[in-house]
Amino acid sequence: MSVGVISLGLALTVWLRLVLLFKRHKSSPFTRSALGCVDEFLTQYPFHLYPIVCKALELACLDEHIPDLLKQHSRFVEIAIGEGTLSARVFRNNASVVGLDLSPYSLKKASEKPHVKQAVVCDCLAPPLREGSFEVLVSNNFLHHVTHKEETLARWSKLAAKAVFNENSPTWASGWPVPYLLKRTGRKEQAQRAADGIEELSLQSLESKERLDVYVSRSYDILASVSYLSERTFFYCGLFSWMMRCYGPPTPANLKQWFLTKLRWLALPLTAEVAKLLIRYDQHQDRSTDSFISYVCKSRNYIPNETGNYLLCPDCRKELTAANRCSDCATEFTSTDGMLFLLREELADLQKGYSHELSLQIPKEHL
Repeated sequence: MSVGVISLGLALTVWLRLVLLFKRHKSSPFTRSALGCVDEFLTQYPFHLYPIVCKALELACLDEHIPDLLKQHSRFVEIAIGEGTLSARVFRNNASVVGLDLSPYSLKKASEKPHVKQAVVCDCLAPPLREGSFEVLVSNNFLHHVTHKEETLARWSKLAAKAVFNENSPTWASGWPVPYLLKRTGRKEQAQRAADGIEELSLQSLESKERLDVYVSRSYDILASVSYLSERTFFYCGLFSWMMRCYGPPTPANLKQWFLTKLRWLALPLTAEVAKLLIRYDQHQDRSTDSFISYVCKSRNYIPNETGNYLLCPDCRKELTAANRCSDCATEFTSTDGMLFLLREELADLQKGYSHELSLQIPKEHL
């Protein structure tokens, strides 16, 4: 399989170089910024072009706005922070972020990052946070898993004055090799079924950019928005994922080890070359087919409230005391392994079943 992946990388390099010979336009500032981000992800995703190209473009968007927000604001919350590898690249060490996630095993890794002030295991669809208690809300690569997007965005808009988040469009599913090729050969019904299957398998709920703009605009004023990674660029990226038999971001562990050891001398430079060519190629694509949209917004529903504890009881939504006891129902919430578990009763098993020993076996980069 590794031979096939490398052969694909070499062939695509030649093809993209030929195509770009006829593109006389200089790289845009956004493209140049994304090109500068590629090396950040090479050892995390060797030969997995989809997450490298996607996250390089996403990081370019974040790098354009987060530094200014850090100068203006100090109270940040990141919803669905995951294992914190992307978050750490956004905030570096000069921030103090409250990180939320439902997975304690991922959040444990994020809690060890220097920019994370507090790690809270909770339901990110209904965060147990007091309205008006933050200045900036950040959420990366989460909203596409949410079915009721409008309600979730309305809830978020009451927590923080500004929000930075991204979302996927339906071409995220139709851009994978099988539905893409079916569509290009005229088999549109089969292509749609294949795309629907991928969307369901990946637990995603995808809406068009036009519909997403409507949802966002009901709770926010959109200060900036940019889309990227066209369906065709996504297809080229997806060829590597398809060959390695994975749809999600992690490069399969056995291949990753091979690429980072015996084939490192070839795998990393070739991965970087293909990723950068794909980013340059994407600049010239039809933006109406883009798979990702990033938003920077100002809330219409925010009322600042900086007094008291910003944490709430997940059941009765009342403020917690300094000892993390609910001021109304008297339920006491505790920390395990440096993470505060704020979970409704039906989710309490997440804390009871958490194992520090198991967490040590999970790689720091696993998303």
